[in-house]
Amino acid sequence: MKKSLFSLIFAFFSISAFALSQKDFSLFVDGSFGIKRGEIGEYVFQKYNGKWKKLSELNWDEKWIPCFDFSVQSGFKQFFTTLDFSFDIPCESGIMADSDWQNSEDWGMKTNYSESENRLKYDFGFCAKIGFDFQISSEWKIAPTAEFEYSTFRFEARNGHGWYADSANSKDKKNHEWNSDYATEYPSKSLGGIDYERDAILAYVGFSARFLPKNFSRFSIEANAAISPFSRSISYDRHWDVDYKSGTDYADEVYSFFTRIKAGLRFFYLFSKKIEFFAATDGFFSFTDQGTNYSKSIESRKYKKETVEGGADEWFVLVRFGCRFKIM
Repeated sequence: MKKSLFSLIFAFFSISAFALSQKDFSLFVDGSFGIKRGEIGEYVFQKYNGKWKKLSELNWDEKWIPCFDFSVQSGFKQFFTTLDFSFDIPCESGIMADSDWQNSEDWGMKTNYSESENRLKYDFGFCAKIGFDFQISSEWKIAPTAEFEYSTFRFEARNGHGWYADSANSKDKKNHEWNSDYATEYPSKSLGGIDYERDAILAYVGFSARFLPKNFSRFSIEANAAISPFSRSISYDRHWDVDYKSGTDYADEVYSFFTRIKAGLRFFYLFSKKIEFFAATDGFFSFTDQGTNYSKSIESRKYKKETVEGGADEWFVLVRFGCRFKIM
């Protein structure tokens, strides 16, 4: 992974250096600050009578997370390349909701439910994009694009409380709905915490379009959309015991095909020949995909493959404001 990132960065600056002496070369840098709202899904599925049934679902809030973005775009004639770096500020981020379906005779019965305080520890992303502009009219440019993206994040859930009504925890040792009178309530800090991190690489194909109205020459609009024909993610999930000295580690490896989509919209205002201000909104959505699940005790070094499968999805919306500088 590190070699791939280095190669992309080296290629970008090699192309830029070669084109510096060319009159058709352009170079822009921009930075922005925004707020993110979304949710990350984590799942466990078990095959029962030939069908996959959901055993567990954890929903991690991405709640009003402040984030920064920095990008460099170079162009030579109609060809352009972009390197984009993003990171979120560690902060409290809503709740982590944990739900279980432990009744094999009624898979629609949610037997256990808990909530924990959720905190983002880190979130970093890198994206390299290439494209080729087509001037289809005096006001419109359209470009097919290809992208490579890497992302990594980590959350921690603590001080959980919940209601457990599966047969191992209910008052009559039978399965019931989590919110029934038979549920055993566990107060705050009586449940062990959970750490969750995910590393992902994604390939995208898409397009971007820019509209420059003649009658409002200082304003322009840029839209983009892309779908991922291939992605791979590895998630690491540590379930602590109450004493935080022992617990269980889980790992999910998920391959996805055409299930990740992203889109964005930017509104530019040309302040001067060298400076543009912009407001932007970006969105990401992924369908739920399943993959191989592994587990081990925290003390152990080696994972073992499980018969259950893990799953992952995510959505978010980001609103940000920034400034673009024309270097050349």
